[in-house]
Amino acid sequence: MQNKNLLVLGLLVVVVMAAAIFVQAGGGPRSAAQCRDGLDNDGDTYIDYPADPGCASKNDNNELGTVQCDNGVSDDFDGLIDYPDDPGCASVTDNNEKSSIKCDNGLDDDSDTYTDYPADTLCSSATDNDEADASCSDTDGGFVTGTQGTASGSFNGNPFSNTDACESSTLLREYYCSSNQRANQQYNCAGNVTAQCVNGACV
Repeated sequence: MQNKNLLVLGLLVVVVMAAAIFVQAGGGPRSAAQCRDGLDNDGDTYIDYPADPGCASKNDNNELGTVQCDNGVSDDFDGLIDYPDDPGCASVTDNNEKSSIKCDNGLDDDSDTYTDYPADTLCSSATDNDEADASCSDTDGGFVTGTQGTASGSFNGNPFSNTDACESSTLLREYYCSSNQRANQQYNCAGNVTAQCVNGACV
């Protein structure tokens, strides 16, 4: 009886030791590879092989691909990563995160030495289509030569205010807004009844 108890105890010790070795060696059930786990691991709206172009096979353990819009990197440095989050990505197979949007096209469109969002602080986001900070309003409503007006606003953070003025007895400098920016043009009042410029207006 004593031998039987020793045998059972010995077997129990062997089982416990084997289990400990198994756990230390990383045994146990393995989780499914990313490309067959039923999850959208890289957030590109595609799940597993073969639907996700980042999956080379169902045993691939990384859904990220090698093209810019599926590699898990903000290749255009706008802080937005891959399709569908980066507006420059037309699809998950797009290999260029830059777009035609001015704040995401890789160009310094407003010539201020800063390129795109977030480097160009005049870009409110990567979907902003204007790198320049521009505003303009005109008190006479636009290119109106018969009324003196003032065009005011700001461009790239610099305020401006310009009032229509006579440059001679017949020539008017008319200030107005065009595409939210200040514009001006010399206008000859000769076509008016008196052909005169008085107080910043043709009369």
